[in-house]
Amino acid sequence: MRSALSTLVILELLGIIAGVTAAVAEIETIVFFGPACSLLALIIATLSYRRNVRLAFLFGLSVPTIAVVCFVAIFGLEWSPREAYFPIASISFLYAVVAVPLGVFALLELRQADLSKRQVGFQYGIAQLLGLTFIAAILFASFRSGQPFGAAVGVIVSYGIVAAYVLHQFYVRREEIAAAEIRFRPSVGTDASKPDL
Repeated sequence: MRSALSTLVILELLGIIAGVTAAVAEIETIVFFGPACSLLALIIATLSYRRNVRLAFLFGLSVPTIAVVCFVAIFGLEWSPREAYFPIASISFLYAVVAVPLGVFALLELRQADLSKRQVGFQYGIAQLLGLTFIAAILFASFRSGQPFGAAVGVIVSYGIVAAYVLHQFYVRREEIAAAEIRFRPSVGTDASKPDL
């Protein structure tokens, strides 16, 4: 799992560099690189979530986030390729300046992480289903407005809610795992093989 996840992070880093370079040369290439890099990044985020690897998870989540921001800006403001060139190329470049070091640190973290631990599952209940229904309602209402700006606002609000929820769940799970490890760690100076009387 370590080598597979590391390979995906390296591929994502190469995709980010190639995507930003292509966007600076020809802004229309973002239509290809944005979804492709986002899909790979979601796989990284999912695997990292399940293995409780923080930096790789954040790195994976950052790519679709910047893709959604760029999409919302282009769609909501109805930019032509010419109008979108400077702001989107600038945002992409600044993102790469932050994302590339984050990806490198994620690779270093993966080299030291213990990936043999029990996987963390995704847990959903009635509250989460109601939340998804609420998000779907926001999206539906925003697109029903018939205005690109309104639809863009609906997309960014919906994505923000989902991203915030996933981040919250990730850190809650990390705290639960850390607490469980402390609880079951044998005390210093005691024989862990002997049961307490």
